[in-house]
Amino acid sequence: ITAIGGDYTVSLGVPAAVPPMTYVGNAGDGTATLKASEDVTLANAALEIRDGGRLLIPDGVTFGYGNMAAGQQIAVEEGGRMDVNGTANLALSANQVVPVALKGGTLSVSNGTLSVIDKAKFADYAKSPFDMTRGAKVEVVGTSTLALSNTNFKVGGGTVEVKDSATFDWYATTEGLHFGTTAGDTLTLTVRDDAKLSVRPSGFRAFHIGSVAGSRMILNLASSKKYEVPNDFYFTLGNVGGYGEINLSSGYLKTGGHCPRIGGNATDGYNTHSTAEGVVRVTGTGVFDNASGSQYAVQLNGIVLGRGFNEKPGDPGWVKGTLYVADQGVVTNRGSSYIIAGAGYATGNIYQSGGLIYDANTGYQVILGAWGGDSRWEITNGLSYVKCDTYVGGILTNQLAGNTYAQTKPDWATLGQRCNLASRNATGLLNVIGGRFVSEKEIIVGIDGHGTLAVGPTGFVSAKTLTFTNTFDEATGETYPSRFACTF
Repeated sequence: ITAIGGDYTVSLGVPAAVPPMTYVGNAGDGTATLKASEDVTLANAALEIRDGGRLLIPDGVTFGYGNMAAGQQIAVEEGGRMDVNGTANLALSANQVVPVALKGGTLSVSNGTLSVIDKAKFADYAKSPFDMTRGAKVEVVGTSTLALSNTNFKVGGGTVEVKDSATFDWYATTEGLHFGTTAGDTLTLTVRDDAKLSVRPSGFRAFHIGSVAGSRMILNLASSKKYEVPNDFYFTLGNVGGYGEINLSSGYLKTGGHCPRIGGNATDGYNTHSTAEGVVRVTGTGVFDNASGSQYAVQLNGIVLGRGFNEKPGDPGWVKGTLYVADQGVVTNRGSSYIIAGAGYATGNIYQSGGLIYDANTGYQVILGAWGGDSRWEITNGLSYVKCDTYVGGILTNQLAGNTYAQTKPDWATLGQRCNLASRNATGLLNVIGGRFVSEKEIIVGIDGHGTLAVGPTGFVSAKTLTFTNTFDEATGETYPSRFACTF
């Protein structure tokens, strides 16, 4: 269906004999539309929507897959589009790998429903049920629902916008959700207005944003709704060399289970040669609430900014995690969890120019720089309130409040295989230029590295006890003094 020029429509009714391969496009100025005029079930047929082509599923019509041959799919090329105003149930058959592939094209779901459910429950995320490549665009608007399943939303790049009162559902059926899986490409997902983003778990899973080396994913959350990462999920931004970013300007994001790991590897595995980076910005009226569960293995759960546990000490991998808090944004940390920034081969920074950072833990710690890592917490406005000890510039392993192996015993041997526990060269800076930093317990500066507490002209620091120590580095014979600075 490829006539040149003009707008024309071909209706697809029942019974419809769709050839094994159907092309829809228009090389001229018009649009060639293939319209499902009645309920249609494709069987052993594939569709390719080319430049100038359109697949239309109107209101009141159900469009679905029957018995599909291996590799058959709906492919939307650059300049083509698929409009779902009715209902599309694109369930994977046993032979299929990707039932919908946006190869630079546009998918618009407007007051309709598009459901891509993986009945085979493929475990390999390369066999994703939904595929996007660079330049592709997805629009979910009105009261629509886009439902995807299997382990991953496999994307090379493009944009997804969910707005109005629409819903975007992910059903994690095997090992996790991966966003940003192609090196060199960027996926941008925006959820705004009263739209809802939902992740539905089924057992132990992972939620990775920027999960392949060289890939990028940006998640903009500007809806009034609540977003929640299920309790049995790992949650990472920037995993094994990828870049992950969340911009939370409205609504409420709750993370649980195995914590947000912002820059670093996913579980207790390695970062070999990794340059992963994660960024979280909490602005406007956004609320970022971490309710991580108990500590396990050598993961050090909590709000973790830069976790560089590599294959072995000396591996060149280095990761970075950054948290920005501004306006009326709120960040809370509760459950059995740390705030730890710059652990191992990593840099972790916090920049606060407004709002509130509240650490409700009394049994765990804030750690700025550990085992050779580098960290900075800089406040120019707003309030940071912590109910636990704060370590600036290193921490000794026997001072960690939370056990690191199944809540019963430390596992320093394993942790020592992933970062250099003997390193005395961590760097930590707590710089309160303006605003307030209040601790109900102790601030310990420089106990296992370079530690600095600096207070600016409008800054305020309060703690039950302030302790400044010097660190002697046996490997180099150097002494690293702790520092207190007043800056004007």
